[in-house]
Amino acid sequence: MSKHTLISPSNFERRMLCPGSLNAEKDLPVTTSIYAEKGTLLHDRVNKLINGHKEWKKDLTDDLQDIVRKAQAYFYSVKQDKKCIVDLHEQRFNLDFLTPPFEDMGGTVDSVVFCYDEKNDIYELHVIDYKFGMGVKVEAYQNYQLLLYSLGVLNDFNFLRLLEENIPGFTANNIHEHLKVFLHIVQPYLFDSCWELRSDELKALLYGKKLKLIKNVIEVAYSEKAIRIPSKKACQFCRAKPTCSSLADTVPIIGNIKNIDTIFSRIRLLSEEEISNIYDNKDLIILYINSIEEYIKNKLSEGNFGDYVLEDKLSNRKWTNEAEEQLVKILGDSAYETTKKLISISKAEKLLSKEDIMNLTTREVTDKKIVKQDYSIDELLTN
Repeated sequence: MSKHTLISPSNFERRMLCPGSLNAEKDLPVTTSIYAEKGTLLHDRVNKLINGHKEWKKDLTDDLQDIVRKAQAYFYSVKQDKKCIVDLHEQRFNLDFLTPPFEDMGGTVDSVVFCYDEKNDIYELHVIDYKFGMGVKVEAYQNYQLLLYSLGVLNDFNFLRLLEENIPGFTANNIHEHLKVFLHIVQPYLFDSCWELRSDELKALLYGKKLKLIKNVIEVAYSEKAIRIPSKKACQFCRAKPTCSSLADTVPIIGNIKNIDTIFSRIRLLSEEEISNIYDNKDLIILYINSIEEYIKNKLSEGNFGDYVLEDKLSNRKWTNEAEEQLVKILGDSAYETTKKLISISKAEKLLSKEDIMNLTTREVTDKKIVKQDYSIDELLTN
C-alpha cells in the first residue's frame, strides 16, 4: 500500500473517530468492489462530459447517463451568472504540511471553481465532491473530506498566486476577508448539499482551532499507541474490522461470551438493560457479522478456512425460456393465470409430474454461501 493512503481526506473522519484504525489497516491490501468501480467510472464520465469529450457515454446505460448529466448540471449551476476565472477537475493537491516528516498526504478534488460574483461583488471558491452511492447520505456541513480538500487548494502555491493576481488586497494571511468558500456534496441518487463557510469558520480552518484539531488527529493516528474506538461510522469502511479484537470486544454478546464453555455457565434471562444494549448496537453487530462473512468468503476463494466451504446460492425457481410453449401443449388455456401471465410453478406442481417441473424450470447462481462441513462419526474418529 502506498503511504499516501494511510491518511487522506476520504478516510480522515475514520482516523478521527478511531485513531488506531491507521495502524490496523496499514499492512492490509487495498480492496475494491463493484460499487467502488462504478463510482470510479461515473467520476471519469462526469469529468469527460464537463470537458466536452464525445466518448463520455461509452458503455453507460441510459440511467447512468442521466446520473452523469445530473452531476454535470449541478456543476454548471455553481458557475451560473458568475465570471469563472478558473475551474479544475480531478486535480490533486498536496497536504504534506499536515503530516509527520516522510509521510505523504494529499487528495484529488473532483471539481474546483474560482469565480467572481459581480452582482454581490465577491470572489468565491467552490469545492465539489461527487458521490454516486445509493444508500449512505453524505452532508457537506462539517465534512472533513471537503475541509481537507479546501486546505489543499488554499495552500497550493499556484492557486494562491492566482488569487493574488485577481483579488485586490489579497494575501495568504487574509484569505477569510476576501473569499467566500462553498463546499458541495453532489449525490445524484439521493440529494445535494452545500455548506457556506462563515468568515470565522474559514479563519479557524486556515489558521485556528479547526486546523489545530486536524493536525492533532493526524499526530495521534500516526502514534504506535493510538487506540481503537469501534463504532458503526468508524468501522463501516474499515478494512480491518473482520480481524479487529477491539470491535469483537465491543459487540455485545460476542465481547461478553469468550468461548462456548461460558455460555452454559450463564443460562439465565437477559436483563432489560442487556437487551437494550444489544438493540442499541444492532447496526454495529450487523456490520461486524457481514464483515466476518465477507472475510471468510475471500479466504475460501483463495484456499481453505476452518471447516467451511463455499457453495452456490441459487435463485428461486423460474420457468425456462422454452417453458411457455411446452406448458401450452400440456395444459392448454390453463397454462395462464391471466392472458399474459404464466401459471405459477407452485400451482403447476399440482397439474404436472415432477419430471416435467424439473425440465421446465431453472435456478440461477446468484451468489456464494458459506457452509460448514458436516463430518460423520467415522471421519471424526479417524482425524
